Amino acid sequence: DELRQDQKIETVGLSSGSPIPYRNVFRNWVLQPGADHKILASDNWSNGSFLTMLEIPLVAGRYFTDAEERAGENKLVVNQAMAKLIDAKQDVIGKIIYPDGDSMAYEIVGVVSDLKIPAGQKIAREEPRSFRSNIENDIELLIRVKPGQTLTAVDVNRHAAKVNPEMKAFYFETTEEAFSKYTDAQKTMAGLTAGLSILVLLLTTIGIYGILSYSV
Repeated sequence: DELRQDQKIETVGLSSGSPIPYRNVFRNWVLQPGADHKILASDNWSNGSFLTMLEIPLVAGRYFTDAEERAGENKLVVNQAMAKLIDAKQDVIGKIIYPDGDSMAYEIVGVVSDLKIPAGQKIAREEPRSFRSNIENDIELLIRVKPGQTLTAVDVNRHAAKVNPEMKAFYFETTEEAFSKYTDAQKTMAGLTAGLSILVLLLTTIGIYGILSYSV
């Protein structure tokens, strides 16, 4: 709420895990408490604003809201990969599932499309992924600034100090920096391939010229 007062900031979302995170957390889900069949998925905790800002296309249902998160309502949004593991036809809206080892029930309210996230030298196959309407520890702030504006860790810390003087930004990265980091390998390979292709073309041209010159 404090950050939203900044004239440079458009909106803010909360999460303890995102599609391009600095750490990954996975959890098993079951259709009934104590069930043997377990579904391993990337576990993300967030509010509704976070999902709205990500704009991952909805395949079915809806995002949960900030109000539902604040009220402690256990809502869940899953991706297509996870929906298929729950139901082959992906008919999962309204279904109830449970974190393994926990009797707390979560209602699935939405299904989002799978992502294509770079991983090393290839595009990784999307893993089962869940977003649940709770906020726990290790909170990440996703901040969208207004067009033409920039934000720094100093700006964030200035706002944080108004809420709690001991609160500081632990990790600060723009989405451009995060994406660049994930695509470094592809860029390097593309550059090497382009360089070698130009070299081969140059050598081929010299060879052809030599042959034609000799023939003439």
